[in-house]
Amino acid sequence: MYRSVGWGVALICLGSLILSSCVSPSGGGKWPEGLLAEESWIDVARWELVRSGGVEEASLRAEGGGLAVSFAQQGEGFVEPRLLLGGADFSSCEALALRLESRIEARLMVSLVLYEGGRVWETPGKSLESGTHLVVFDLWGELFVPGMELPEGSNPLSSVEALGVRIGGLENPAGTVLLEGIASARSDEPPPWTFLVGGDSDGRELLSEVRVVHTPSPEDPLVELSIPLGVIPDNPYDPDEVDVEAVFVSPGGDSYRVAGFYYVPFRSIRRSFGTLLRMAGPGEFRVRFIAPEEGTWVGYVRVNYRGQESRKPLPPFQAPAPGKGYVGRSKRDPRYFSFQDGTPYIPVGSNVAWYDHRGIAAYDVWFSEMARYGANFARVWMPSWGFGIEWSDTGLGNYHRRQRQAWELDRVLRLAEENDIYVMLCLLNHGAFSTSTNPEWSENPYSSTLGGPLESPGAFVSDAEAWKYFSRRLRYIIARWGYSTHIFAWEIWNETDLATGILQNEAFPRWLEEVAEYIRREDLGRHLVTTSYSVPVDAGDPLWYSMDVVQEHRYGLQEWAPYMVGRVLRAREKTDKPYLFGEFGISGDVPDPEGIHWLDGLWGGIFSGAAGSGMLWWWDLYLEHHDLFPLYRGISRFLEGETLEGMEPHEVEYLGPYQIHMLTRDGEVWIWIKDRTFSFEGLVSKAMGVGLENVTWEPLPSTVLRLPLGPGGYRVEWYDPRTGELIGEDEASASDDVLEVVVPEFTQHLAGKVRRVE
Repeated sequence: MYRSVGWGVALICLGSLILSSCVSPSGGGKWPEGLLAEESWIDVARWELVRSGGVEEASLRAEGGGLAVSFAQQGEGFVEPRLLLGGADFSSCEALALRLESRIEARLMVSLVLYEGGRVWETPGKSLESGTHLVVFDLWGELFVPGMELPEGSNPLSSVEALGVRIGGLENPAGTVLLEGIASARSDEPPPWTFLVGGDSDGRELLSEVRVVHTPSPEDPLVELSIPLGVIPDNPYDPDEVDVEAVFVSPGGDSYRVAGFYYVPFRSIRRSFGTLLRMAGPGEFRVRFIAPEEGTWVGYVRVNYRGQESRKPLPPFQAPAPGKGYVGRSKRDPRYFSFQDGTPYIPVGSNVAWYDHRGIAAYDVWFSEMARYGANFARVWMPSWGFGIEWSDTGLGNYHRRQRQAWELDRVLRLAEENDIYVMLCLLNHGAFSTSTNPEWSENPYSSTLGGPLESPGAFVSDAEAWKYFSRRLRYIIARWGYSTHIFAWEIWNETDLATGILQNEAFPRWLEEVAEYIRREDLGRHLVTTSYSVPVDAGDPLWYSMDVVQEHRYGLQEWAPYMVGRVLRAREKTDKPYLFGEFGISGDVPDPEGIHWLDGLWGGIFSGAAGSGMLWWWDLYLEHHDLFPLYRGISRFLEGETLEGMEPHEVEYLGPYQIHMLTRDGEVWIWIKDRTFSFEGLVSKAMGVGLENVTWEPLPSTVLRLPLGPGGYRVEWYDPRTGELIGEDEASASDDVLEVVVPEFTQHLAGKVRRVE
């Protein structure tokens, strides 16, 4: 999806744990405890306005006790109101908070820029949605990152000459943002020291010990090793300099090689206004692994540092009996999914690709609400403004300045495990290699303008130097997160066709195969692999040959359920791979507060013969905004304890007021029957003349369905699609190959199951 990515501009990554929440629009409202209002700063005479790039019109004025910034942006750029301070001391200021009202519908990005002498300090950007919000910037946690070298005896932020509030977007935003107030949080604690990387051996043995820092249990089967080294590598993320791996040996004698990864610990600090994040110690190598076999495991750790090699046995550990295992294609019906133990898995969920101004606290809300109503799938990205570990602030091949983001993704995957949600993790976003659609290429470290190897984005898939760095990134991602049974799949690239010149490069198909092969090799074949495009790509296209899942993204005003079943039926003529609608929707501000179009795709995905529900794109601006999480309940209850294996979808001809969708297998039919006007188009049509808030649907009368089932007795169950509750049951029998089933009166839609009774 590209319609909502809309930000980034000249900003660096989004990477904050800070809680932010809606607050009173009054500029004089109280600040949370611990924040001190800086009232003298809200004086328009102390500010100047700076603009960059595509911002041609901009103004700054006093309004209602605050500062109003109005601008119109075309293309890349930003506007920055800048407070002139003349040498203010920020060295004891651990956080700054802004009370901002955005009157712009498009999503913006906001960062703080502090100017001190010849140094410019910029925080990661934060997503700003329309409305009034308290946005907190964790200065100590966001400005002082691993790998930063400070001159001995320096006292950073002790003489700040100016403070800028940088605002921009990628959707050509135009309008006004009101800065209602600024507050600071001071701390008596000493400012954080950074943990530096670089240097030579400190004289210790290269590999002196291996510690188990997480012991496996039936509730949590992860074993995690800590591997401190007696050297300090220049770049601990470069396996050509330092290569760490563990070899685990099962009770049956099978060996599993798992790469190590460099890890910087963090700790969270709760404040009344949010959660701050601090480095909790120096970095070290870690290894994560979930044993696929019960019993006593042994093995060893191997380290190669600049040609010097050392090995140590790892402490034996007792692995519990494996649980369901990883998600894969069903062995009984490869068009659907199951766990390694054969338990069916039917994805029901949506996209939650990145967090908003609340930081990863947003995932606490989203995952808990999704789990509460039975959802079990989420699609998450690794973009520059979210969980990306390599960008312009890191350079290529060194992820030290992105360890905060890596720690945040650790936490989000743990949240997924706690809520039993399976994550499709998207490794590349289109904008990073685009010069036109949500363009970020000017900030991409692969660009030659930033010292990278590529003159143009399209060369990414054919340049040997680019592959060296990208494969290194893949290795790190798999080493750190590949252990998790709650990663559903690796998605290589979101909507690759929107990246400039990639599909036009004849090397792309082979590159895609090589990436898939590399992932499977490093990942020990544990997870599914897929990719995506912004337009439907035929399921028989060679681009899908190396993928495990065919994924479609689709947007527009259409009847979702009939569209989906048509797409899957055509796909089944070409492939037996699972088909998944990874993104669908209309727009983020669609006038559908009841979620009618989402229900159409949620149920339509299942009844199309796809391997899961349709996955809505608009999660925070629509799903959460209208509190539509309860709509998961109906489909999740309907599917509870079921399998889709063997199910065949059908295009059903219908007359009159009914729209009918069916899945069938031997002796069984699932039915989803709708009022044919119960769709977004029907909603808009009904709203004409009466208004959206007055739309109602009248009950449809009982009807009779003739189902293609053989002779015998059958049990008929009817379910409320909104709640999943069983609302009626009956018995029926057939003496020939057609069973007549009486459909009760219903409003909007109804779901049913018909099964042969032995």
